[in-house]
Amino acid sequence: DQQHSILLIGCNIHREVPLAGTRVRKAFRNGAKIYALNPVDFDYHFDLSGRVVISPLEMPMQLAKLALALTSELASLPEEVQKLLIGLEVDKQTKQIAQSLKEEKACLITGAIVENHPEASLLRTLVAIVQKLSGAKLVRLTTGANSAGACIAGMLPHRTVAGKSIAEPGLNVQEALNSKLKGYLLMGVEPGYDFANPAGARQSMLAAEFVVLLSAYEHESMHDYADVILPIAPYAETSGTYINIDNTWQTVKGAMLPLGESRPAWKVLRVLGNLLHCKKFDYTSTEDILEEVKEAVSMTMEHEYEPYYPESLPVINQSLVRVGEWPLYRIDAITRNAKELQLCAASESACIRIHPSTADRLKLEEIATVS
Repeated sequence: DQQHSILLIGCNIHREVPLAGTRVRKAFRNGAKIYALNPVDFDYHFDLSGRVVISPLEMPMQLAKLALALTSELASLPEEVQKLLIGLEVDKQTKQIAQSLKEEKACLITGAIVENHPEASLLRTLVAIVQKLSGAKLVRLTTGANSAGACIAGMLPHRTVAGKSIAEPGLNVQEALNSKLKGYLLMGVEPGYDFANPAGARQSMLAAEFVVLLSAYEHESMHDYADVILPIAPYAETSGTYINIDNTWQTVKGAMLPLGESRPAWKVLRVLGNLLHCKKFDYTSTEDILEEVKEAVSMTMEHEYEPYYPESLPVINQSLVRVGEWPLYRIDAITRNAKELQLCAASESACIRIHPSTADRLKLEEIATVS
C-alpha cells in the first residue's frame, strides 16, 4: 500500500486474494498509479491509470513489448532475450506503463491467469525480465494458500527439499497428463475441478490403468476414474505449517480428531512409503517434518529463478482461448462441499462469456445454440 506504481498482470485481485486487493486500493487512495494487463476487463475497486485488454495469446508479446520499452539499448541484453524482442514495436500505452514502472516504488503483481496460462513458463520469464529492467518489486499471487510451503517441502518435480535441484527431474503436471501414464496418485484434488485443463485431466485419469485418490469427500463421479479412494482428514482440521506471501511460517495444531477411518494425509503417505520400503518414512508427527524442512532451509542458499527462453514468441492466431476462473466458493473440496456456501448469493452458476467482437466475428446471434 506504499507503492507509487502498480501493474496487475493476469490478475482479478479482488476475487483471487481480497486482502491483497484491499492493499492495492489503499495504495490507490494514497495516490498510486495502477495499470492492468489482462485478457478480461475486470471491474476493480479502484480507478486505473491505464489498461491493456488483449487475447490470452497476445500476453507474451505484450510483456515482450513492455520489456523493450524499458531498455534503452537492445544489444545490452542477453542474446536469448534479444531474439524475443527484435522486430517488436512499442505503442504509446506500453511506453506510459514502462515509464511508471521506473518510479522509485513500483510493483508487478501476477495472478491466476498467469499461473494457469498455456505459456505460463514464458510469461514468468518475461515478467522476470520486466522486473529486472524496471527495478520494480514482484509479487506472485500463487494458486492456493500454501504454494510456497509445498515448494520448500520438495513438491516440485525438479527440486527437492529447500529448493535443491534434482539431476533427473520428474514430470510436471501437464507432462504427466500428456504422457498417459498407467497410474496416478491424487491427493485432495479432483480432475474436473482442480486442474487448469479439467477435461484433459479427467481423460487422463479415465485412460489410466490404476488411480489412487486421497480425499476427504466421496462422490459418485470419483468412482468413474478412481480404483481406490483412501479417506483423509480435511487439511483445515489437521496440524501443519503454512508459509505466506511475506515468508512467514505459520504453524497450526489439529482442530479435531479425524472422522471415522480417515487419517491426516501425511500419515497416509507415511504408511504408503513404509509399504513401498522408502527410506526416511519414520515420522511420528508433523513437528518432525517441520524441523527437518527448517534445517534443510537454513543450510541452503536462495536459488535464482531459472528462466525459460523459447526460440521465438508464440504465433498469434484467431483461435478461441479459454480463460477459466475458479468460482469463489468452489476453489477446493472444502468449499465445494459446503452446502450453505453453495446456496449463498455469491455462489455463481457455471457460464460462458465471450467478447462482443468475438461474437460478431463468429456471426453468433442472441439466443443462438452453439456447439
